[in-house]
Amino acid sequence: MPSQLQQIQDRLRAYQGGIVHLHAVGERNKVLDAYGVLEGVYPEVFVILVQEEAQKRRYCYAYREVLTRRVEIRLVLDMHKAIG
Repeated sequence: MPSQLQQIQDRLRAYQGGIVHLHAVGERNKVLDAYGVLEGVYPEVFVILVQEEAQKRRYCYAYREVLTRRVEIRLVLDMHKAIG
């Protein structure tokens, strides 16, 4: 039976290349709420590319952060519905 972390990784691998909604609680409870592309799924981490105004930023998170709910990710099927 796959572990919970393996299940999270498998689910994210299915989302790879898709647009996702990212909600993350960082240091000092700073919240990131953004849309981006799930760029890569690796053995220990995953990477999301977010366009912020005039620049692009990559955010890297460990699967345990999803498990502990510090990071939440939803696949966005229709960007227009998600924004409006």
